[in-house]
Amino acid sequence: MTRTMDYKDGKLLLPGPTEEQTITVQLQNLGWDFEKNLRLQSQIPCFTAGGFPLIADALLLSDDGEALAVVLCGFPLENDDDLRIIADIYSNSAKREFGVRPAIFFLTDGKCKAANGLLGRLQEDVQPLPKPLYLEFLATHNIQEEVLFSEILNDPEMAKAFLTDQMDTGKINDHLMEVLENARQFGLQKYYRETVAKDESVKKRLLKQAILLGGLGEERYVAYCQQQIAVLRRILDRKASEIVFDGAEKNNWFTLSPDTPEGRLQQWAFTYLGWEEGKNVQKNLSVPCYYKPAMQLLADYAFLDPNGKPVLVFLRDELHLSKEKAFITAEFYARSCKAAYGIVPFVVFYSEKSASLKMGAFSGGFELFREWFPAMQLAVQVACVNITEALAWEDLQSHVTELRNTFDEKERLQKQLGWIRASSEDTAEKLHNADFMKTEFERISNSKELPDERFWKDLMGVDAYEDSRDKELNLIRMFVTDKRIAAGILE
Repeated sequence: MTRTMDYKDGKLLLPGPTEEQTITVQLQNLGWDFEKNLRLQSQIPCFTAGGFPLIADALLLSDDGEALAVVLCGFPLENDDDLRIIADIYSNSAKREFGVRPAIFFLTDGKCKAANGLLGRLQEDVQPLPKPLYLEFLATHNIQEEVLFSEILNDPEMAKAFLTDQMDTGKINDHLMEVLENARQFGLQKYYRETVAKDESVKKRLLKQAILLGGLGEERYVAYCQQQIAVLRRILDRKASEIVFDGAEKNNWFTLSPDTPEGRLQQWAFTYLGWEEGKNVQKNLSVPCYYKPAMQLLADYAFLDPNGKPVLVFLRDELHLSKEKAFITAEFYARSCKAAYGIVPFVVFYSEKSASLKMGAFSGGFELFREWFPAMQLAVQVACVNITEALAWEDLQSHVTELRNTFDEKERLQKQLGWIRASSEDTAEKLHNADFMKTEFERISNSKELPDERFWKDLMGVDAYEDSRDKELNLIRMFVTDKRIAAGILE
């Protein structure tokens, strides 16, 4: 279960190692006002990579609404190199958004590490400071870095030394101490606002990024940023998935108020993964059963591709179906979606705090589903499975006569699997070609025919095929009816 920050009775509650070990911080005693200076579960646009939303479990704000501290909960603390990358991305994004570079605090299992700027090592076991002291502390770091990076940016030799890690730190530190001494006489915060960050265009600039761009060149700089974003993405993907599954467990998807921290957190998770209710997530999707169109199959949620076609259907299993019944149910839902929309979606069963995923007819069964799909990744994976299976069924269709004349059941199955394997391997090579993938998926998704059903009908004979499907349908009737009662469609 995802544990988040909260505040109650004038106290900030931070998740400790266990729920019983929640950490309490008396922020008000340190001079911070909850209404004015604290915002829980906020989004910050990433400064690069298309501005995807970063989640901050808490922002500590100035009285003018600028982010002075970003608190991130649940990030692994073992790798300081990864934490440094993440801290830099968050602090750059906050500076681009607010005009001040905040300190970044990582809080996990009651332990804390902090990055107070772009330079220096991470600090451990950081304690909260009274508001006046923290404001001066942060102004000091902002002044040092702005002055340092301004000089590096305007001095090619310094830039070269910085990029090759050969700077004379002693000389630089002496210079920065002199700057800070003047700033203290002027007033640190006043000096920063009136001298270092005197207007919007200056205060939101990212000088270190400009130095990297100038030193690396555009192509290498883009590759460098992509590598850094990939580090952050791995962690945010996991965090977003945990939040989505936590909502599945509580059965509160899209029902939480955006005025609550939990609601904002869940909204971020879906947005980050590319999902939005009413746009590409539909509740209570009703699909005619491909075999008995008078029967309507109801999915709790359908996740849609850019063309509005379901690529994943989510089913809550309140009846605790056996593996056999769940498998048959998934097959009926997948084929019915293909008959209605032209696509065979992935099917997720959620039961007893766990999720099981079925990907296509050849997947052989369910696999444990632990990490939720980003929207575009899911659309691509479903397209690949649809192309692979459609071509395999078409290939099998050409061997129906030979299979019908193979009376040994084991031998017939081996032949089937051999042809499926050969076709799938051939398709896997072709899927690297974007034109092939686009053309084939358009052809397949524009057809609502069911090549697998045609194959089984021709192989088994019409009577045996219908007898088999009638028996399967009887097995899932209770689940289908229960779904519609739960949705208030039937009484």
